[in-house]
Amino acid sequence: MKVPFIAISLLSLLALVLAVDYYAEMSRFKCTTERYLTPATIDEIQSIVASSPSVRVVGARHSTSEIICANPGGTVIDMSSFTSISVDANTRTATVGAGALLVNVQAALFDHGLSLIHTTAFGGITIGGAIGTGAHGSSLIHPGTIGDLVVGLKIVRADGSIATVAGDELRFYRPHLGLLGVIYEVTLQAVPLFKVKTVITEHDQDSGLSDMVSRAAKIDSYQVIWYPHSKKTIVHTAQYLPLSASGSGGMLNWIPTLSAVEQVLYGILYSLGPLVFCFLEDETEKSHLGHSLFHPPMLLDNGSSATSAIGYPHQMLMSTCPKDKCGWASIKITTVGVAVPISSAAQAIDIVRDIYDHHPECLPLQGILFRFVKGTTPTLATAAAAVERGQDTLHIEIDVSPGSDGLSRPFYTELRRRLVDEAGARLHWGKNEAFKRANFDVSDFTAYMKSVDPNGRFQNDWSRAVFG
Repeated sequence: MKVPFIAISLLSLLALVLAVDYYAEMSRFKCTTERYLTPATIDEIQSIVASSPSVRVVGARHSTSEIICANPGGTVIDMSSFTSISVDANTRTATVGAGALLVNVQAALFDHGLSLIHTTAFGGITIGGAIGTGAHGSSLIHPGTIGDLVVGLKIVRADGSIATVAGDELRFYRPHLGLLGVIYEVTLQAVPLFKVKTVITEHDQDSGLSDMVSRAAKIDSYQVIWYPHSKKTIVHTAQYLPLSASGSGGMLNWIPTLSAVEQVLYGILYSLGPLVFCFLEDETEKSHLGHSLFHPPMLLDNGSSATSAIGYPHQMLMSTCPKDKCGWASIKITTVGVAVPISSAAQAIDIVRDIYDHHPECLPLQGILFRFVKGTTPTLATAAAAVERGQDTLHIEIDVSPGSDGLSRPFYTELRRRLVDEAGARLHWGKNEAFKRANFDVSDFTAYMKSVDPNGRFQNDWSRAVFG
């Protein structure tokens, strides 16, 4: 039975008095709404949708763009109550609430001798959000996005009705950008449990940046991080092994948990700005090898710093920190993320190097990350919104150095402009505050969106600008 409309109206009246500011967790991008609701049941979702002319849905709020913002007078639905996880060992599937965190889904699968075949690098995102923005890992061998693993989902439509989506129709939901309704349940395909061997190596920038594509095609996961100030690259490889392989104490520590003291220290250091950014970039590079003065090591083996370790997927393919103990709890982080066709990878890398030579920028947070995503066929395709459906892509990501001018500095403006204009890049759905309009054909998705939401109940100003 649906929650009575009068109850929703009283909630709205209370919310009107207590306007809520809510933020993207990394960038601290601020949105404001008079109606921020956390339903606990499907009936409540239906009633909220039916009584709201405009709705946005949020999960862990890991995206750094306006994609999470409601329009003035709109309603925000927080899915944090929908965290159920049910594993079927016979079908090797996990049926989960859209608010369930990826790290918890992987842990539940592990308990049943299963795993997702590939995951994102950060496990603190919700399943609904991961599908929504096309969140991905780095592999040219395995399905690249969490959305590629979805075999079914349940959703509350704009008219309040419930629908089950499966088969070919799922292509419109990989990603869905929160524009098709309120997804509350997702079924993911898993595989038998395996082990992962991660190896971290250091190279000079020329050898590290050359021939990346052919190397990535030969191993289960491959990613390169370029630190231009030190002229070095770090390569992370992950090889899948049978359960019989020796070793199980490995743990990826890419996004470490920070104590209160460490958070204060990070905040002070980064507040010093460009005076220390190059030093911090060098320290981040060293942390991959366990040599940093203050950054925690990136890889652990039985609790000790390592550059090679074997462990289980839920510990080796992703890293997770509690929301209030991540690095971005004390540092505002904005991300530039684009994807280019693999055929343009060499050209894109040359463009990045040329821009850096003309507009050098210290990159203290992560350097320049290169990841690879196997071709996919959904309507909006990969996390960067499609190059051409089915094409493998190279993803280039930079966590922008803190500072008041942020993305306006020449290195970042030229990076976005030239990669889009010269290499056919697409911007990442969830990572670019500057993403204002799609520069590619979205007519198929737009037509489907209008068929399930003819009045634009789930759109916001951002989506209308992007889709025209």
